[in-house]
Amino acid sequence: MKSPGNSKAPVGMPRQLSLANSERLCKSPRPGYVSAMSREQVKAILDRVLTWPDERQEDAASMLRLMEAQDDSAYQLSAEQAEEVRRWLADTDAETVSLDEFNEHVRRRLN
Repeated sequence: MKSPGNSKAPVGMPRQLSLANSERLCKSPRPGYVSAMSREQVKAILDRVLTWPDERQEDAASMLRLMEAQDDSAYQLSAEQAEEVRRWLADTDAETVSLDEFNEHVRRRLN
């Protein structure tokens, strides 16, 4: 399953997200993404959120709570799995498979 806007990014990929490791996460080899973000820049964004309408602030808070919940998830990628994801995302000629094909591949690997 692919995410909207990026035909190669899997939906629901677990990520480690927190302010403590935000610098690592904000560095991305993918074009169009911020290469690095300082703590001051993160704080400035959060300060701007406080100026938004209440409903919009709640949307932002909900999104951040979901990100925090991912930190506590039992589903975490190993270093090898994370490297495989990076290789997969970098492969511009990656084969696209259906969900059924993917599930069959997983079943074969697990059995």
